[in-house]
Amino acid sequence: MKVELEADWRDFVAAELASGAYSSEADVVRAALALLEAESRNRDQLDALLAEGELSANFQQWDFQAFLREVHADDARREAA
Repeated sequence: MKVELEADWRDFVAAELASGAYSSEADVVRAALALLEAESRNRDQLDALLAEGELSANFQQWDFQAFLREVHADDARREAA
């Protein structure tokens, strides 16, 4: 497989090679793909956990504006004390 990179990516790969962190361009690309794969797995796991939470018996709607009002009221009570 041959991959053409834009100049900024080629510069990045060259810098990684120059740093000694990688021994070849292929190693840099493999490391990048490994990170992309891990990110995809993490996103899939997060999506599954969010779906599970939404279906759980303990799920309830959360009103962000009401939460902020409560926080501001708590702050006001502390300042008044």
